[in-house]
Amino acid sequence: MVVVIDPSVAGVSGDMLLCALVDAGADARRVSESASQAALCLKGTRSAGVEFLRSSKRGVACTRVKLDIDEEGAPRPAAEMVSAVREAARAVGLSAKPAAYAVSCAEKLAEAEARVHGGAEAHLHEAAGADTVVDIVGCAVALDDIGAFDDRVVCMPLAVGGGTVEFSHGTSPCPAYAVLEILRGTGIESRGTGAGAELTTPTGAALVAGLVGSTAQFYPPMEVDSVGYGGGARDFEGFANVLRVVRGRPSWGADSVDVLETSVDDATGEQVGAMIEELQGVALDVSVSAAVTKKNRPSHSVSVVCAAGDAARAARIMSACTGTLGVRVRRSERMVAPRSEASARVRVMGREFDVRFKTADGGRAAKPEFEDVRRVAKETGASLREADFLVRAALEGKS
Repeated sequence: MVVVIDPSVAGVSGDMLLCALVDAGADARRVSESASQAALCLKGTRSAGVEFLRSSKRGVACTRVKLDIDEEGAPRPAAEMVSAVREAARAVGLSAKPAAYAVSCAEKLAEAEARVHGGAEAHLHEAAGADTVVDIVGCAVALDDIGAFDDRVVCMPLAVGGGTVEFSHGTSPCPAYAVLEILRGTGIESRGTGAGAELTTPTGAALVAGLVGSTAQFYPPMEVDSVGYGGGARDFEGFANVLRVVRGRPSWGADSVDVLETSVDDATGEQVGAMIEELQGVALDVSVSAAVTKKNRPSHSVSVVCAAGDAARAARIMSACTGTLGVRVRRSERMVAPRSEASARVRVMGREFDVRFKTADGGRAAKPEFEDVRRVAKETGASLREADFLVRAALEGKS
């Protein structure tokens, strides 16, 4: 399955994402009960009630959340929020993936505040309340309920708004300091708008950054199963203040990629190998072949395929590692099979291993991750070829 988070018009806040996930099909009762229990894990919270209601924003039907929380006021140390989220993950019985996601989101908020204040002990102000615990843990529960942690998650560019925002430290231009710190280095694209207000909050940015590592310009090819709309607290002229979440089945379709090519005649094999390693996480594919260039120089012919929009990052890595002074770039259409990523615990030669794998064509053709197969081979003493056969057989037995 594929999940699309679309904050391209109204941005994203924690409550908007939470409501959109419930509107898209997450169990409202489970999310409500878990979020209420989670809020009580924050020191100073005496009671907490979470209720989801139907609403409308400029004619768009959506879900809103109503909080009834009795708590002590802000500010509080960021470490206290992280500890509360960690405790809440245990209290509501989150499994490993959603629990790790929830804690990482709280840590992103704490780290952003620390960077804003020059490494000083971070204190949360606007994000210091039990509502932040509700948003983070509630979203983790909702994402887990719809199976999103095993889905492909795609995010459109984040609308961050414009103008200024008033907060505990005075007036800040939009986006706020913490939002920029959370997004810094993530590869997630943000865009200012003429809304004249903050559209993406630090909590919303942290929740998105914990799910995706880049943004897409277009929706992926998919057959839509459900659409959810999460309403924000404010109303704006000109657009509905709703975050859209779409979930569906990926379908064969075309998308665009950037293809980068260069010839390198003065780099060592080690340098070319380092380039391949550095391109992990940026490139979709890398190939290097032997070639002969002008003046009969032996060289490496390098071809890199990356997502549309990642060409500049890939080119910088290619130049830094090999010294190449020019990279040819072209946009190419490709046909993409529906695929998904998951993990399973398998038993091989009397031992158990967690193995990640990809599936395509409706769940057939499971392909285990090479690094996991190599680990199985190393720890069992089997050959790489034998380990691959045994892991595939074990995965087949799980299907």
